[in-house]
Amino acid sequence: MKKFTLFLIALLSFNFLHAQFQIISLDKVEEIKNSKLVVGLTGDKAIDDAIIAAVNEFWEISEIGEPMPVDEALQLAKNDNSITVIKTGEKIVMSPTHTKYSYQSSTKSIGTKDYTSNSFDKYSSYQTVTISKTLELSNGKTKPSFTQYIPTFGEEENVTQEIIAFGISAMNYQLKLMSDNHLPVTKIKGQYKKYSPELKSAKLLIPEGWVDKKTTSETIKEYYNANAEIVTYDVWRKAILNREYGDAYVMICPYPMGNGYVYQHYLMDAKTGNVYAVLQNPGASVKIGFGKSANLSKGNSGYVNKKNLEDYNNVLEGKW
Repeated sequence: MKKFTLFLIALLSFNFLHAQFQIISLDKVEEIKNSKLVVGLTGDKAIDDAIIAAVNEFWEISEIGEPMPVDEALQLAKNDNSITVIKTGEKIVMSPTHTKYSYQSSTKSIGTKDYTSNSFDKYSSYQTVTISKTLELSNGKTKPSFTQYIPTFGEEENVTQEIIAFGISAMNYQLKLMSDNHLPVTKIKGQYKKYSPELKSAKLLIPEGWVDKKTTSETIKEYYNANAEIVTYDVWRKAILNREYGDAYVMICPYPMGNGYVYQHYLMDAKTGNVYAVLQNPGASVKIGFGKSANLSKGNSGYVNKKNLEDYNNVLEGKW
């Protein structure tokens, strides 16, 4: 059994080298940069409004066009190489280690911004990350040219405003990093690391619902040598949506890997949408039958634990 487990870890570790960042060719990046981004409307006003708001706030790599129904947008892109469509994708992978279901957010407005139309936030239990979904870029001709995985909340698999803001920020950052430095995805990690030490000057916000039960404020001080704080969902959410200067935040995404999944821990700058690091451990949760999974790494966690804090601390020195 031990040899089999070691084999699985070795196999998954090899695959991780190719999955830490979203796979896209440099040619496709340039096509997106030179195109006009059109939001493909789903008909769900809450989701559509959130994507439009996030694109207007965080999308920088290309020009933004007028939103239109997703089928029309994809047909237009199929006939016009100057159009790229951003749309929501399907659910991808379960993350059964998230089992809590106790917190409900009733926030309807954030700071000076009006989000009252987005009623899907009302009953989102953010402690239960049940499914990974995607935001996708498409030219209407082939499979999506770029896919960003995002967590969903609660039994209803809600996609909330701050999750969409994160997803579009992460997409934009990777695409700009590749385009600005003319580097393929296999060589961009060094560019991420170049800016990682800037995390030292930010306050890292860790949402309380995503903290391992053995992790406390004292644990954070012991394992993380910069400013970090366990905060409420609303504080974390407001920092993302209001682009609070001086704040950074943790976002945890289930990512499909073979017959299981890994958790990717993104460390993000709230103001700029820049990505300090994309962390994932060399071990995954794999399905072993009877509806159960076996986790092959303590660091592959949907809740922030000591091992994750050690990884976060390494980011401060650009070592990840």
